[in-house]
Amino acid sequence: MTDIAKNIMNALFGSPESHSLDHRMFLASSFLSFVFALFSFVSECCLGLPPLYYVFSFLMIISWGALYGIVRHSHTFKPFIIPLVIGLFVVITYDWVFMGGVLGVAPLITAVVSAGIALTLTSRTKLFAFVSLLILIGVLYANEANFQGLISAYPTKTLLKSDQLSTLIAIICVIFIFSSVLIQSYTLEQMKVQSANDDLREKNKQLQETTTEIETLRGLMPICSFCKKIRDNEGYWNQLEDYISDRSEIQFTHSLCEDCSKKYYGDYYEEEAERA
Repeated sequence: MTDIAKNIMNALFGSPESHSLDHRMFLASSFLSFVFALFSFVSECCLGLPPLYYVFSFLMIISWGALYGIVRHSHTFKPFIIPLVIGLFVVITYDWVFMGGVLGVAPLITAVVSAGIALTLTSRTKLFAFVSLLILIGVLYANEANFQGLISAYPTKTLLKSDQLSTLIAIICVIFIFSSVLIQSYTLEQMKVQSANDDLREKNKQLQETTTEIETLRGLMPICSFCKKIRDNEGYWNQLEDYISDRSEIQFTHSLCEDCSKKYYGDYYEEEAERA
């Protein structure tokens, strides 16, 4: 994904760093619903249809636009799940009743809504929404089969073709946008996993080095009984300070203990003691 496309996705649906995947999917659903309503409104106005058609589309533009704007600037989307599902069901019912029933674009719109529900909602809400959608479709189909007068035919063939085109575009947009959001979130998670693995490898390396240093200073250590030099694994004798400093982060400073002061600087030590 190019930087321009990534910036557009982040501007419309939030960045993966600040928004969860479910939140971004919800924003994508409400945004696509807003765009679809806007396209329908423009088509109906251009075709000069009765006010019923484009007034409904105009109300949908306001509703979906408000929902998208509120959720885009909110830290959570869960309180708006039910309004989203109700809005989608209203659109299906309207298109089924006023746009030719099963012979119109309502079945295609239902397929788009099903995809949106599957990718947007959580498991428990998803099950409830799917059951409700199946019940709604069953009721609409039964009414169409038993009460033909309740279903209005398409006003014009031009509108039918326009709606078919817009529905096809909506399906393509749903597939493209939802897959893009999923891929972007997946890529970010992979980067996080890779970073965590790199940190883990670095810590394991440090732990291994520390373990090696500890093992180096463990066990029997040959030391001279007189000069206190230490023999290393290669057979060389080393000063005690040098041996330990080379195998640890310890640095030695030199001073004199009380016994050595008396032994090597006895006269000076006694004078200092008398003065004290």
